[in-house]
Amino acid sequence: MREFKYIVTAEDIAEGLDIRTILRRRFTFSARLRSKIKRNRTVYRNGEQTAVWIKPDEGDEIMVAIPDETSYFEPEDVPIYPLFEDEDLLIINKPAGYTVHPTRGHKSGTIANGVAKYMLDTDQSFKIRFINRLDMETSGVLLLGKNQLAQGEVMKQMKADTVTKLYRAIVHGIPEESQGVINEALAYHRDGSLKRVVEDDGKPSETHYRVIETFPAVPGADAADALAQAFSLVELDLKTGRTHQIRVHMAHIGCPVAGDSLYGEILNPEQHELPPKAETTEESGEQEINYRDLPPRISVDAPLIGRQALHSYFTAFDHPVSGERIEVTAPLPDDMVQLLEQLRQRRA
Repeated sequence: MREFKYIVTAEDIAEGLDIRTILRRRFTFSARLRSKIKRNRTVYRNGEQTAVWIKPDEGDEIMVAIPDETSYFEPEDVPIYPLFEDEDLLIINKPAGYTVHPTRGHKSGTIANGVAKYMLDTDQSFKIRFINRLDMETSGVLLLGKNQLAQGEVMKQMKADTVTKLYRAIVHGIPEESQGVINEALAYHRDGSLKRVVEDDGKPSETHYRVIETFPAVPGADAADALAQAFSLVELDLKTGRTHQIRVHMAHIGCPVAGDSLYGEILNPEQHELPPKAETTEESGEQEINYRDLPPRISVDAPLIGRQALHSYFTAFDHPVSGERIEVTAPLPDDMVQLLEQLRQRRA
């Protein structure tokens, strides 16, 4: 169990605080977590279990233990690359090609399954609490809380916009400005698919971008020569965290992420004009596309990179317990490094 301690002060005594009030004022536990602690009777005064209505004495040590919890994901051999770890947090460098947790389309082989095996290998037990999410084909910094307090405190910082989240992406084209802000609301696509679109009545979404390096197109190059087209390496600072936000925003300004088969150009658009099968709903009598029956979309960048060139590069936040500023960097993965090397050689 994760333990937290507090020494009762003269000020606490002067205010006549009981242990229940000390839990509320001197610890950063949420109301939900305080209730769980009380139910499990894991509050101790000078090493002995105590009732929370008791008024302590000055100098008493109040110790609170967060009850152990477990997750029930099947342990699987999915690669887990820790970037930072302590009693409260596990921060990993997520490889591309894995969903974060099981879904209807990916019931196994997820990061959650990999963390379950990692716990067995390192003799740990905690409930897997993801603090942020990354798309299946996005790599980079992924945060997990090992207890309810850690997850809740970091998520509070995210809502207060005190967490820095920087991504790096290789995108098509060269933005008109070397840096800028994309402030466009996002909503579900009206066709009912997973796609998001820019809509005035969508959720407010804000992305700051900065161009790091540019690769102009080769003059007179064949349009079919993927490597000869213009590209840029950009850094992106998320001020909101909407689904597919970077991918939609960059496509909106004419610079889709390289390798993005959903928001970029694809090689097989004719196979996506009509679904191979359509479902008729009883309520409306109208046919709805069953997108799971469509063939995989193949990006025009398939010869260059096998997935969207998007990477969660850097995160900084205050540690949920110590308050120390934590900074974590996930180096660019090999596939993005190799694409950049090809672009630099071509430019040279």
